[in-house]
Amino acid sequence: MVVVDELLPLLDSETVYLLREPIWPLSKQPKPILTNEHDTGKTRISYYRKQLDRSLELGASLSEPQNQALSILDAAIISLAEQRSFRLEKGETLLINNHKVLHGRTALTKDSNRLMIRYRL
Repeated sequence: MVVVDELLPLLDSETVYLLREPIWPLSKQPKPILTNEHDTGKTRISYYRKQLDRSLELGASLSEPQNQALSILDAAIISLAEQRSFRLEKGETLLINNHKVLHGRTALTKDSNRLMIRYRL
């Protein structure tokens, strides 16, 4: 898990500037990776590397500065993620604000009794 507020200090100003530009092929229309909440001004993050890679496979392209920004972002994410690995115990629940935290999980095996429920508020 990587919290955007802990990620930002690891990024240089040029990288943050590019990540705030609506130039990233993450949906039907390019959008920014970093945005500010309208009411608080706090930074939000929307980044799913596999989705971006899929857009590139389908014909989207990135400039060299964009590729450099992603390399810096990915390295910072990996660095922070390595510090935050944990396992939930039976009966535990994890709530995540998808606008503030990047997250992943291990795959569910076919015989797993794990339950994953997604709520949108």
